[in-house]
Amino acid sequence: MRACRATHYVVQPPAAAPLTLLVGHRSPELIGFLGPSAAARRWAFLTAYNPCSRERPEAENQAAQRALEADLRARGLSFVPGEGKSPDSPWREASVLVLDLEREDAIALGRKYGQVAIVCGQGEGPAELVVCLPLP
Repeated sequence: MRACRATHYVVQPPAAAPLTLLVGHRSPELIGFLGPSAAARRWAFLTAYNPCSRERPEAENQAAQRALEADLRARGLSFVPGEGKSPDSPWREASVLVLDLEREDAIALGRKYGQVAIVCGQGEGPAELVVCLPLP
């Protein structure tokens, strides 16, 4: 979990500078991106890469990420591409920032795609690391 807390969760909004979310920190710049009634908007940062924190081939990770994105589209959810990045190693995972996703639904998606933890928040409030599955 220490690695999850240290990860930089980077979002690439269309036609805007990247936003970096850090666990336990507020993100005032997120308000401009979230738009009207931003304070009430829930969000979650999700990935389908490396289930149960076990590395797997890039092709499998990409296929799982496409499945997650298809799942989000089928639910009518808006999302923006992003990636989880280590601040001190080359590790990266493709991810998405999902808008207007209730916390329990985000946790369920994290479990469905084998994630030990996800990051959730509301408005510009602090990013929170949320456990989905116990570490193996």
